[in-house]
Amino acid sequence: MAGTFSRGMQQRLAIARALVGRPELLLLDEPFTALDFAGRATLARILLEERSRGAAILLSSHDLEAVAEVAGRAVLL
Repeated sequence: MAGTFSRGMQQRLAIARALVGRPELLLLDEPFTALDFAGRATLARILLEERSRGAAILLSSHDLEAVAEVAGRAVLL
């Protein structure tokens, strides 16, 4: 069933699966890809909430604006 989802819906599902166990460490590769404006804002809010509860988040992204919204520290390669 999930195979019929749009790319944005598949991305939302992948993010939900990553968060379901409230992990201490989140490793995210391009998490903002294929998300619409509302989805990007929601993901940024969720990542900030996860960070505030003490989760460590390591993400890679080409979207510097999105990273700037959620990162405490950033490395540019």
